[in-house]
Amino acid sequence: IEDNCTISTSIICSEVSLKSNTKILEGCVVGYDVVIGPEIEVPTETKIYKKFEDEYNEVKSPCHNIDLGENGVGYKWVFEEDSDVNNSLIYKPKKIKFTPKVVKEEKIELTLDEKFKLEIEDIISRFHNSQLEHIILEITSTKLKFNRQFIDCATACFPTSFKPIKEFIEDNLDNIKSEDIKNEIKKKIQEAFSTWSELFMNFIGNNDDENIEFLFGIQEYCEKDRTKVIFDYFSFIVEDLLKQDILPSSTVLLWAEELSLMSDDEEDDVLTKNILDQCNSIILNLKASKNNEDDFLSYLSDD
Repeated sequence: IEDNCTISTSIICSEVSLKSNTKILEGCVVGYDVVIGPEIEVPTETKIYKKFEDEYNEVKSPCHNIDLGENGVGYKWVFEEDSDVNNSLIYKPKKIKFTPKVVKEEKIELTLDEKFKLEIEDIISRFHNSQLEHIILEITSTKLKFNRQFIDCATACFPTSFKPIKEFIEDNLDNIKSEDIKNEIKKKIQEAFSTWSELFMNFIGNNDDENIEFLFGIQEYCEKDRTKVIFDYFSFIVEDLLKQDILPSSTVLLWAEELSLMSDDEEDDVLTKNILDQCNSIILNLKASKNNEDDFLSYLSDD
């Protein structure tokens, strides 16, 4: 994005180039690899994409049906029934073409929540943590697309951040009770939060009522873990969230209070009791320190 460009509540995909003095008005979507400008104003609610097959053919005029400037590359997208999928707005081409096998089975429709979480996972997987600004920008766009809250973004980021830990556990199930393995799991948990703390904190605010949803999301992830190993490290996860200032102590106390009131069925009672037993010393020390995180973090360091 060059100097003096303006983008107003629009979505810009990867590898887009906006030349100087380009204006993107409200409600636009600019697809992969499009080039716009210089000195171009894109009207409101315009969708622009690139015909990727042009990448392999000689095309004298890369623009069609819209003025994108002297350096412009792209087409104004118009919905047409039975149009080629390769010309869709969101299609990202691959040089190797293949014909997928047709499997006759009942189509599984994903819920909006499942689609949202999958898109967040895809965004984080495509970037290294050194490109944090790009990750935050794309996640924010996805938040607007699905009409989600910031805390929903933080919760959706968690499973991907713990993917290396889950893989390590599954590779070492035979020796999972070894002290060396236990210490390595704790080390990897600390590394995960250290790597992604800025990402989490970007979407976690000061509202404890919202923030407990993040902690409940982590709890649900641990409870649903196939190996049941991560569940045993839940209290360590909570400790590290506090140590790295990702969550305030007031959020943990409110979460514990709400958790103690839950008793939907007998199975939930067992899981709830287990979680509370794990975190009992943390909760007691937080209460004793009267929500003073400095005192509690000092306790953790001594421990």
